Amino acid sequence: MLVRFSCVETGSVLMFSDIAVSLIKMMGATGKVPGAIGAEDISSALTRLKKQLDVVAVASDVTPDTAASKDEKDSESPIPLAVRAGPLIQVLERAEAAGVAVMWEKE
Repeated sequence: MLVRFSCVETGSVLMFSDIAVSLIKMMGATGKVPGAIGAEDISSALTRLKKQLDVVAVASDVTPDTAASKDEKDSESPIPLAVRAGPLIQVLERAEAAGVAVMWEKE
């Protein structure tokens, strides 16, 4: 299953459900699909997500900056969660700037 993240300020972002649910929970939401984060909660959700991704990166010793160089060395290595979260972070940042909600639903 796929999950589509969207807001009125951006295009949609599709993710596999297991990754999407993990990121939704990292934002402080329940992890249920469909769902949404109101405009007033975007800032705190974005902060929580980034902090949780930092914890995961430290635990796995992978940051978005080092992920690219590791992937170049070993094409079979998995894509780090911080890299997969990039498009969602961009959606959240643009939604925060515009003061709009972010929604997600099954695709």
